[in-house]
Amino acid sequence: MKLSIRNKLILGFGTLIFSFLAFGFFVYSLLNEYNEDITKFSHTKDDVFEAYSIQNDITNVWQYFTDASLTLDHKVIVNEIDPLFNSLKSKLKALTQKTSSDELKKILDESDEFYSTGKKMFSAYSRSKTEGDLVMAEFDRVSENYISNINEYVNSQKLRLHESYSELIKMGNSGQSNVEIFLFIAFIFSVVLSYFISRNLTVPVKALENAM
Repeated sequence: MKLSIRNKLILGFGTLIFSFLAFGFFVYSLLNEYNEDITKFSHTKDDVFEAYSIQNDITNVWQYFTDASLTLDHKVIVNEIDPLFNSLKSKLKALTQKTSSDELKKILDESDEFYSTGKKMFSAYSRSKTEGDLVMAEFDRVSENYISNINEYVNSQKLRLHESYSELIKMGNSGQSNVEIFLFIAFIFSVVLSYFISRNLTVPVKALENAM
């Protein structure tokens, strides 16, 4: 079937338009996927910062309990430890609900033992140094386990953040390469298509000129 010049133009430019639309859809898909990776990275980063904050609070509570017990300063418990511990538990509960992490749930479950052992140590020191030293050994054991668990969680989140960042970089590099390949193919296709359109237009015109 021989096409008229008009139909050839419509077919040629229609093909070009379709190519640009396909390229636009391709880029849109890449950007959408990249945006999802950015959102994932952002959420992971927030979780890591919150984990760092919890880790810091736990260390401070441990230090405050030790100092308060050795100095027998009850104001430290009321003014420093209690508000900080309540904030710590609130952060743990919120992050546990957000991440559904079994590690965080375990740390949350151990919080009350950590706090009560610290109070027990303070009370023991208020009675005698000998009794206080005995309970301090227990408090150090509980604290070491508690702090070790939060440290492990923080390290796992740091690894998760690194993996998320690596995935983001990989996605960006891959997307750039794919776009460059697509553009190269589209350029070659456009050149070839332009050649055939031009050829199909000029041949009939030349034939007409020769006939005249």
